[in-house]
Amino acid sequence: MITCQSLDGFTDKLCDITREMTGMERAKEATALLHLIETVPQRFLMQWRAAAVADLHYLEGKSLRSIADELGLSFQAVSFWLRDHGPTHYLTVALEPQDPDGPDDYPVLRLITVDGENTKTKVRQYRAAGRKIVPAVMNLYDPDTPDGIAVGVDAEALWNELG
Repeated sequence: MITCQSLDGFTDKLCDITREMTGMERAKEATALLHLIETVPQRFLMQWRAAAVADLHYLEGKSLRSIADELGLSFQAVSFWLRDHGPTHYLTVALEPQDPDGPDDYPVLRLITVDGENTKTKVRQYRAAGRKIVPAVMNLYDPDTPDGIAVGVDAEALWNELG
């Protein structure tokens, strides 16, 4: 998902055109940014709205129809943007033994793939097995890292935060 830092970078670029540039540099920069102005902020809002809806639907069990009604949108619209802009993965955290003979458990992060309505079943199964599901709005999934987990995530702090 686009982060606030990414959005800040975009805003900084917008503000840069008011700085010292020649007229042609300013015109070129403004032209380039006009192509992004419709996509970056809109994509940011679409992804965050879809993450919130995904959490309501998959983690809290709220129906897409009731969410659509509350938002004043059609069921199809909510379904489509959840599919197109929603999370592709949820992060889970669980306590697992450090080694087979060790007494202490430590938190381990794993990913589950969002698979439409099957995701609700997966969430129930993982919770029943003692795992905690990290809400999509926490934005800790990062497809650009090898393990899909955002850099710097503290599994123990996350375990404690999720109660």
